[in-house]
Amino acid sequence: MTRGFIITSRTTSSRPTALARRVTSSKRHSTSMRHTSGQLTNPRNPSPETTGRNILAMKISASFYNAYTNFFSDEIQKNGLRQTLERFIFSHEANWTKDEPRMLDRFIAGLLHPLIHFGHAAEFGVEGMAVEGLAEAAVHKSAYKELYDANYFNLSSSTGSYLSTLTSALNLSGAAKPQHTHSLTILARILADERLEAGKVCTKDSTSKFSDTLKNSGDIIREYASLWKVSEDENEIQERVEELAWLVAVVFGLGGWKKDQKFKADFFLVHLVTSDLFIPSILSLLKPAHKVDLLRAYFPVILGYFVSRGRPAIDVQGFFDSVTVDPKPEHAPSPSESPEPVGNPWYTVMTHTIPHPDEHHVKAERALAHSAALYGARPKGHFAHTELKGAKEIDGTLFVRTGGLLMGALKWNAALKAKSGGNQEEWMWSRDGLGWN
Repeated sequence: MTRGFIITSRTTSSRPTALARRVTSSKRHSTSMRHTSGQLTNPRNPSPETTGRNILAMKISASFYNAYTNFFSDEIQKNGLRQTLERFIFSHEANWTKDEPRMLDRFIAGLLHPLIHFGHAAEFGVEGMAVEGLAEAAVHKSAYKELYDANYFNLSSSTGSYLSTLTSALNLSGAAKPQHTHSLTILARILADERLEAGKVCTKDSTSKFSDTLKNSGDIIREYASLWKVSEDENEIQERVEELAWLVAVVFGLGGWKKDQKFKADFFLVHLVTSDLFIPSILSLLKPAHKVDLLRAYFPVILGYFVSRGRPAIDVQGFFDSVTVDPKPEHAPSPSESPEPVGNPWYTVMTHTIPHPDEHHVKAERALAHSAALYGARPKGHFAHTELKGAKEIDGTLFVRTGGLLMGALKWNAALKAKSGGNQEEWMWSRDGLGWN
């Protein structure tokens, strides 16, 4: 029985290999940290002077982007990436002083793009990308006030009043011992919660599904998120990192799949996959307490986006019965003619991914391949202890199955089609939502 596929370090190394260079090159705008293309200001409209003291109190405005890029460039050059990130994203001053700058919130806002941009710096050492990510966070408004406040990050008071009565436990010494609930169990409970049905928290035709969802059900999502525990213990942190990799793949892959229908590659949910890839690299820069803060801030955002896309049904059994573990394009060469190493379908997927014209697709396939390299050998039954229906069927092939579905939706040989004048509408992402169909 095939359990999963491990791909070589050639495609999953933290070094900028062909695929990694393809991901970063399109975003690396200049060798200078101060000369970032695509700036958000008109050069003729000067930004105000900034200092470490006033930057967190400045009015949020896209017109200040130049000032922020200059400021964070200087900060990184003087103090380094780690200290700059800790001070301006994770410190108490950056989040919970009187005016509540909420920089961690803003770092994950904007469909996770500040985090994604910064993540390229954390993984590849492209410091200009760190400047972009920090500046983007500074010009974004906070997005998750309904999901967390200062109390949410206080472990002693992080559980909701109702759910905490169901999950709290005491150890023999009488001290409170938070009980962790697996992310797939939390997903199962969200799927069963009538309050979060498609149409109840946001409408199908809404152009602001995510903000509507948080406005109408942010407190519910927060209570579910509070069941997901993580401490400063490094082993526990790594366990939670693995949980996130499985969760985002399930949400995107199974969330967009229905039997006998075309796979819907949801444009919003794919950002959960691409952002998750950078979480370990960013964690490596943080002190233990701030590692916990990042994980706990990121987790409810995953839940919120899943609910906002219509909380699509998750058919685990059908998915693993139907979706191939060996994805290939139509008219692929016979096995005897194919250069693919035996038992490694990622070779074919990556061969078609690297030249693909869609950046989001490239990043998503790379993220799925990386997860396959780490967790591809997990056997069926690994998640049998969770409450998700059919979870016992989930194994390490989840990632290559999802990668194949994405390849089909975004089109094999897309680069060749683009060069020959093919219609890019053929590989457009799905933006309509998932749970209403």
